[in-house]
Amino acid sequence: MAPSLHKIIVGLDYGTTYSGVSYVTSNADSFEKIEVINQWPGTSDVASKVPTRIAYESENNEMGFDKWGYTVSAAHESYSWTKLLLDKSTILTGFDDPSLRDLMGSGMMRLPAHKSAQQVCNDFLAELYRHVVKVLAKKYSEEIYSITPVMCWITVPAIWSDAARDATKSAALAAGFGSRKMDTVNIITEPEAAALKPHLNPQCIDPIRAGDNVLVCDCGGGTVDITTYQIVEAHPRLSFKEICVGMGGKVGSTYIDRNFNQWLINTFGNAYTSIPAKKRGPGSALMRSFETAKRTFSSEADDENDATIIEIEHLCMKAPSSSRFDEEEETLKLTYGEMREFFAPVLRDISRLMDEQVDHAKSLGNDIDRVILVGGFGDSDFLVGYIKSWCRGQRPKRPKLLCPPQSQAAIVKGAALRGLEDLKPMSRIARRHYGFECAEAFREGIDPEHLSRIDDWSGEKYCDDRMTWGIHKGQTIDQDTETEVPVFLAVTGTLTGDQRIDRTTIYSCSHDDAPEYSFEDGIQRLGTVITEFSRAEILKAPKRKSGRKTIRKLEYDIKVSFSADEGAVVFATYIDGKQAGRTKVEFHND
Repeated sequence: MAPSLHKIIVGLDYGTTYSGVSYVTSNADSFEKIEVINQWPGTSDVASKVPTRIAYESENNEMGFDKWGYTVSAAHESYSWTKLLLDKSTILTGFDDPSLRDLMGSGMMRLPAHKSAQQVCNDFLAELYRHVVKVLAKKYSEEIYSITPVMCWITVPAIWSDAARDATKSAALAAGFGSRKMDTVNIITEPEAAALKPHLNPQCIDPIRAGDNVLVCDCGGGTVDITTYQIVEAHPRLSFKEICVGMGGKVGSTYIDRNFNQWLINTFGNAYTSIPAKKRGPGSALMRSFETAKRTFSSEADDENDATIIEIEHLCMKAPSSSRFDEEEETLKLTYGEMREFFAPVLRDISRLMDEQVDHAKSLGNDIDRVILVGGFGDSDFLVGYIKSWCRGQRPKRPKLLCPPQSQAAIVKGAALRGLEDLKPMSRIARRHYGFECAEAFREGIDPEHLSRIDDWSGEKYCDDRMTWGIHKGQTIDQDTETEVPVFLAVTGTLTGDQRIDRTTIYSCSHDDAPEYSFEDGIQRLGTVITEFSRAEILKAPKRKSGRKTIRKLEYDIKVSFSADEGAVVFATYIDGKQAGRTKVEFHND
């Protein structure tokens, strides 16, 4: 009989540009036991993450099978940055990269024919899942792995819509994660996985202490998330809570890549744009060379050496050689000043996000004591120097900047820590309003007349399209927070079949003030709560005659709650205080 590991906990950081996996057994006695996968197919280098990239056999004649990660070469037709397309439903804000509005047409982000973004994500995660299984089976033996449950925690940006979170989880499930009956898949936001715990070690020179307000700045490839926590207790067990509405934007390090791409278009025109997308898009040799230059670009690049040349290789372009481009060597020559300009709008947006978070925290009586910089972009020397400068400029208190070593791995290790120690905030702050479109008693002189109707059941005048908000932006929520919204289903005529299905649309809004009507600006359709009631449940509802028709009024409540494990809102249906019907949610991502 193989010895029991109790459970294997896997942390999965599925990123825009790179993805990582960590793992630990549930009987481990400390978070230092968490391991990060650092060996990947296609490379002999030790790397804590693998490129989020896939190439299909059907589009690459020389390949005998699909390739992913490091096995994808510059010559392959491949797909990257697909994760950003999972969150199409979130309205772009002033903090988002404006080029995202037309990114599909630029060749920088594409989808293969007849495949959706979620299907491409499924395919990549399926390859990743197979590799994870091989690693775990080798580490613990195939026999032990076959009998040991796996609890998987997947990270998602905190700014993402509930639909995008659901799409990520669905993609992981379709890829194989959670496919065994004993396995589970859960969701955790990236700031929550930002590995606060290593900074609590008393052996640190200046450890985080109880009472500290910590701003987590998670800078990834596609998104930036800003979230602020207060440390309630540091020892013997970490206890923390979110203290103000978090914020963020789609302004990660890929924004710098797009600025570089736009500069090339402006500088070289058709000579550059005529290059096939696979030779200049994400994952190409050109962009890998630029990635190296971007990572090593440092704060030492000041005004005095702005003219210093940075060479970018593998630009296979038919253009006359000049001071900017060597056609024979296929080398582009950038100046430090130009590279600085590629960074500038990204850093400005990160600074604006942090300023707004600090101002919001101060308005609630909280000063920021620490800033923790994590995420793949957090490894950038230039970004670190910029955030240090930002901290020095804060008044009246200068927060201290903490940068975990290997910030790329900080979040993926934090995801495993969530499962190992059940480490989660005591409470969160709702980032959006959540509500339903309901018919309410008509208010003469207030509600638009065209929204009025006479209710068949009561004969009273009602107003359609009015919003009932169950959860409000800025509201403190925890595992016990829930709200009930009354709904009714009018069933007319003779009952046929065994059940009746009711659909109720859920809406969300990120504006500070929630609109009153469902058609106002800023409101988004989050999804549809679909409840299937049995014939018996409907027959119990009160009924009355209306002419020749029989009308039944089935009144029920939709209970809205927040699940820390699901990472999203959860819905259930109740009649007279007892759970009824079969309820599921279809999220909208259009």
